[in-house]
This record gives sequence, structure tokens and C-alpha cells, in this order.
Amino acid sequence: MSQAIKNRIIFSLAVFCFCFLILFPIAENAWPQDESRIELLTRDLKDEDPNVRVKAAHALLKMGPDAEEAIPTLIEALEDEDEYVRWYAAETLERLNTPEAVEALKDYKSKSN
Repeated sequence: MSQAIKNRIIFSLAVFCFCFLILFPIAENAWPQDESRIELLTRDLKDEDPNVRVKAAHALLKMGPDAEEAIPTLIEALEDEDEYVRWYAAETLERLNTPEAVEALKDYKSKSN
């Protein structure tokens, strides 16, 4: 391997390390902590745009047990006009499986039938 190629590899690694050291702390703080995420997602569940509501409901589903704080908003989302929002809300509530979520799902299923 020639010296020019070795120098290029060393330079590339140095640039990568520099970027990592500079950008990683910025990226780490770019997304809010869990509590803030839930607040943002519950706000998005009430957005006018159905696509925003669907994405928020899907994100809460993916959060799993961490989404427990969003249960009241998810219960409201069971009445959403968009069927996908309702489906994701119901699925999230089912996975959370708290007494409040179970009761809301029972009411929702009885109204749906």
C-alpha cells in the first residue's frame, strides 16, 4: 500500500472521529427525553392532519410500556374519524393492558358491535 493511500485513510479516520466527537453530543440532545416524546406524540394525536395522527399513534405503539402516560389521549383516539388512528390506539391500549386501558377497550368494542 502506498504512503499516499495510508495518509488518505488516516485523514479520513481523523475526519470521522472529529465529526463523531462534535456531532454526537448534538444528536444525543436533538430528540427530547421520553416524557417530552410522549407529550409531543399526544399533542400530535390531536392534530388536524390524519397522517400526523396516524404516525403519532404508531409511534406510541412502538414505545410499548413507556407510552402508559398517553393512555387518556389514546382512549380519546378510539373515537378518531380515521380508522388507522383508531386501530393503532386500540392496539397500543391492548398492549399496555392497564385496568384503564382494558376498560376503555371493552367500551370501544361494545360500541363497535
